[in-house]
Amino acid sequence: MPASDRQGGPSAPATTQGADLTPGAMTLFDDPSYNFNGLLALGASGAGAAEVGEVLTAVNAINKAGLSAQSYVTTFSRLGDRLVAAPAGGEPDGRTTRFRALRAAQY
Repeated sequence: MPASDRQGGPSAPATTQGADLTPGAMTLFDDPSYNFNGLLALGASGAGAAEVGEVLTAVNAINKAGLSAQSYVTTFSRLGDRLVAAPAGGEPDGRTTRFRALRAAQY
């Protein structure tokens, strides 16, 4: 196959001008800076610093209330506060407390 027919060969554009630099990125919020922060929180689930369900529930609540700095901060702060508080039914073990504190700090 000639080099010019291969994808990414010499005939491919050398610049990304006008190209979408984040193809396929999930849109949680219309505002790009809030979307980045939401995706960052969502991505932290791979390291145990977040839970996908918690983040998506918060995102839905924020979008329902109307995206603003106040709704974003209030929703994630309340989520973090709930995680720091001891769950109903007794004291969790040390490991559970550490994981809850890690998630609370992320939010």
